[in-house]
Amino acid sequence: MTIDVVIQYLVEKKLREAYEQHRPKNAVIVVMNPWNGEVLAMASQPNFNPNYFPYYTQEDYKNRSISDQFEPGSTMKVITLAAALESHAINTEDLFSCVGYIELYDVFRIHCDGRQAHGDLTPGMILKKSCNVGAIQIAQRLGTRRLFDYLSRFGFGEKTGVQLPGEIRGVNRPPEKWSGLSLAALSIGQETAVNTLQLLRAFSSIVNGGVLYHPKILTKTKTFERVSETIEPMPVRRVISKETSRTISDMLKHVTEPGGSGRRAAIPGYGVLGKTGTAQ
Repeated sequence: MTIDVVIQYLVEKKLREAYEQHRPKNAVIVVMNPWNGEVLAMASQPNFNPNYFPYYTQEDYKNRSISDQFEPGSTMKVITLAAALESHAINTEDLFSCVGYIELYDVFRIHCDGRQAHGDLTPGMILKKSCNVGAIQIAQRLGTRRLFDYLSRFGFGEKTGVQLPGEIRGVNRPPEKWSGLSLAALSIGQETAVNTLQLLRAFSSIVNGGVLYHPKILTKTKTFERVSETIEPMPVRRVISKETSRTISDMLKHVTEPGGSGRRAAIPGYGVLGKTGTAQ
């Protein structure tokens, strides 16, 4: 297997601590090598002790990283921005104005977190501040068809192909089923659903130079010490250029710096790329 026993141990330990402290309905951590799709650790809470499986429910048996879906929230802004840069709908120096909300059809208002007005922002600052208004304006330049096409290219709405049972496809509706608000909602990670592994492999393609991989958890199978099958890393397709990948990666570093929405994820001595995400 590709699982690293040390990383897996640390992941399970820290996930259990977080689960017991905050008591969410469930929690998941997955660690992947972005350069080849190898899953290094995968854990979810609540879990079960297989020595006493009759005392648990069917719900406890689930591998939540592939069987549960959720709205990705503001993490999807990274995909929106990558699509807009790759298709030349925007450039890194464009300015977008945020007054704390954006009004659609003179009826609907979508606000930024805390209804905060961010002022004029570059695309990089939109990610750093996690500005809803700016992300929606970028999506308006990108357009309905191109946003859907890039969501599909990043693997949303399809199974990742990991060698595990119980994976769901998530939700990536075609534009024919969108409402007038869907472009805005999808650009900030609502009206869609993903599983954790889908989101992780999309982010891996953002930082690895733009290539989407099939996540892999098996490296080879053996029968009586004889290797019967060796499984190589499988790239699926190129989704963005190396240049766009480098640009977005540089932007994601600023998210965890002072003033960024993900500053709590900063680790002294390390460059941490990140993106916060909250959805209704």
